[in-house]
Amino acid sequence: MVVSLRLEVTSDSGIPAVVEEIERDLAEAIQSSCGIPLKKVRTFVRSIGPEMSKLN
Repeated sequence: MVVSLRLEVTSDSGIPAVVEEIERDLAEAIQSSCGIPLKKVRTFVRSIGPEMSKLN
């Protein structure tokens, strides 16, 4: 299953913290609503403006 999500955040947002929270929340929501346990949720940050992500 592939889920696409586009976010626009301000430059002062902590991108790694935001991504970690999204991954955790998605895994919990999918497991509670569908009963499907997830091994891993991965996110890819393509463009974050002046701030560079440590995740790529």
